[in-house]
Amino acid sequence: HDCGWMSGCQRCDARMTVHQRSGELRCHHCGYVERVPRQCPSCGKVDLRPVGAGTERAEERLAILFPDFPVL
Repeated sequence: HDCGWMSGCQRCDARMTVHQRSGELRCHHCGYVERVPRQCPSCGKVDLRPVGAGTERAEERLAILFPDFPVL
């Protein structure tokens, strides 16, 4: 969104990864997990959007392109 906020891990300072299905932010370095905030902790806006390609988005796109094949 507009202010550029990105979630950093509270434990190890790595970037958190959005897991949309579970509504969680996860650190793939140390395993820390937290809920995705409803609004930006920096500016307060509610239009948070994930940045980057992301494996969940790739899975969704593959399922649309190849509906007869399971995405593993």
